[in-house]
Amino acid sequence: MDVPQPSNLVAGYGSLWARSGSSLWQISPQGTVEARINNVFADKVDAVDPQNLVVGLGSVWTIQPRAVLRIDPSKGRVVARVETARGCDQIVTGPGNMFVGCRDSRLFRIDAATNKASIVTTTGVSPIGIAYGHGSVWWINASEAGNVSNIDPSSGSVTELSAPYARFAVPTDERVWFIDTNGNAFWIDPSSRRASHPVNKSRVALGATSNHGTVFINDGDLVGFDADTGAVTRRADVSGRQNFRAVAGVAVLGSNIWLVDPKGERIVAVPR
Repeated sequence: MDVPQPSNLVAGYGSLWARSGSSLWQISPQGTVEARINNVFADKVDAVDPQNLVVGLGSVWTIQPRAVLRIDPSKGRVVARVETARGCDQIVTGPGNMFVGCRDSRLFRIDAATNKASIVTTTGVSPIGIAYGHGSVWWINASEAGNVSNIDPSSGSVTELSAPYARFAVPTDERVWFIDTNGNAFWIDPSSRRASHPVNKSRVALGATSNHGTVFINDGDLVGFDADTGAVTRRADVSGRQNFRAVAGVAVLGSNIWLVDPKGERIVAVPR
């Protein structure tokens, strides 16, 4: 289906939620546009981050330069605006809270019951990606050395872990997978907090997600690998090579895996 300026893509509450420029589109499992919500993202193209959009705690959440917007998926409208610091562009779902990562190295918590933001901790390093899993926030350090910070959301304590450079963090049942922009993936065991050696899975990584034991990468085409063994189990031609700097989400809904094709300005369904 044609979508102008597509980038982020997530699935939740029976729909796909896609970023189209500054608008949010709600798309049915059959690929029909059900709603368009205008002006929920920044207008600037360089403000697009892979984690500007997420679902969780009964809502769809997007990020603007100084605020997080909470959208009711049943009403298709913004129901809360939570003020944040400037430069916050990473958001993930935790139990009862949303966590927001900011370029000034602060991690905020948004209480879903009150829509109030409070600071959890300051890491000292900007994030290039964050995730929540296994009781922790996983913070990919945006530094030349790479590394990952493990954050206890209750105490705010930060433990720096030695790890290769990465762009995406994808928690699964037994571990947390990390993927860099060149398609190399490694995992960290939440118990030992030790990283495995990176292994190439795809030519690049423009978006990543997991579903029922498989990690999926959008590299212009679809790549899937087993979350336990790391073995590549799925490859499907979709749209071919893309600009390596593009943000191109991937999401699973219904009987399809959906991929953003930035070059073709469309979202493509691949049968599961």
